[in-house]
Amino acid sequence: MNIMKKAWEIAKGAARINEGTAKEYFAESLKIAWEMKKSFKVSNVSSRHWANYGKERQYISFTVAYQDVKNSPQGVIVSEYKKNIEFHYDFQTKTISEKSNVKVTTSDATYSQFVLTNIEDAKQKEIDKIISNHATTRNRFDELAAAAERMNDEDFEDIYDLPRELVAAF
Repeated sequence: MNIMKKAWEIAKGAARINEGTAKEYFAESLKIAWEMKKSFKVSNVSSRHWANYGKERQYISFTVAYQDVKNSPQGVIVSEYKKNIEFHYDFQTKTISEKSNVKVTTSDATYSQFVLTNIEDAKQKEIDKIISNHATTRNRFDELAAAAERMNDEDFEDIYDLPRELVAAF
């Protein structure tokens, strides 16, 4: 979303409804446009891992809040919206499956695109976190499994004998 363009749209709409020029309303319109940009917030992020039947998935949900501004004969109307986003990431197919399509309610198409892009960015950010954490967990497990395979019987006996030797020393 281009803040300056949105500010001019709001100012022109206010000038059409009220008396005056768009320049008179621009300062306030710029504040409103900037608030719209800053209003996009992601909260209540939750995630749970599921593995069964040879499948492995991460279920993710979060809430998105944003504001929209509309010009009306009564003045500028600021509306607040909240959307719950739910999806899962499949580790085998590396795909995202959404529970439902996200529909965004805004006064213009450019702001709708801005909100949808930010939602996609938030989803990708959560998936990147999960994948990096998942890869780290897998790598640690693989390292331990490889180390166990390299050990011979004497090494295992040494590991199990260690506590008994410590007890015998006291």
